[in-house]
Amino acid sequence: FVYEIICVMANFFDFVGRVFISLVFLLSGYNKIFNYENTVTWMEGFGVPGFLLWPTIVLEILLPIFIGFRY
Repeated sequence: FVYEIICVMANFFDFVGRVFISLVFLLSGYNKIFNYENTVTWMEGFGVPGFLLWPTIVLEILLPIFIGFRY
């Protein structure tokens, strides 16, 4: 009985961890969308071409969704 409770709690904490990690990347992707010009300027200040922002946004939105569904 105790082992079953431990397994359920482990699955719950695993789920909560996936949600929080996914939220970090989702919020970062949304921030890049809503502050597009500032983000391009910031990236180019570090020598990263601005055209790489769109692939970054796509990855930061899609990959957390896949993490949430355990792919």
